[in-house]
Amino acid sequence: MTTSDKLREFGQKVMREYGRWWGIEEKDTDKFLSDLTALISEKQAEYFEFVKWIGFYLTTLYYRDIDEKWLRTRFDIDGIPTEEYDEYTTEELFEYWKTNEQ
Repeated sequence: MTTSDKLREFGQKVMREYGRWWGIEEKDTDKFLSDLTALISEKQAEYFEFVKWIGFYLTTLYYRDIDEKWLRTRFDIDGIPTEEYDEYTTEELFEYWKTNEQ
């Protein structure tokens, strides 16, 4: 059974069990599954781009496993050049990426 088949089977089961609560009829299962698949694909693409960004900036990003934080190196070149660090959780780094780097 392919992943697509499993997703379709799961979607049909969800529709049978809960569709009426959401106002979705059994005949709308294919649209529901199509929308769900598109949403999953969109999020996967976004996460893939985020991981690529991390890989590209690996020289300025470091993951500390001890406290599960990312360190992002910033170079301040005003006056005396210094190296500073910002700490992020993975969720915070993802939000930073979405806001500033995407």
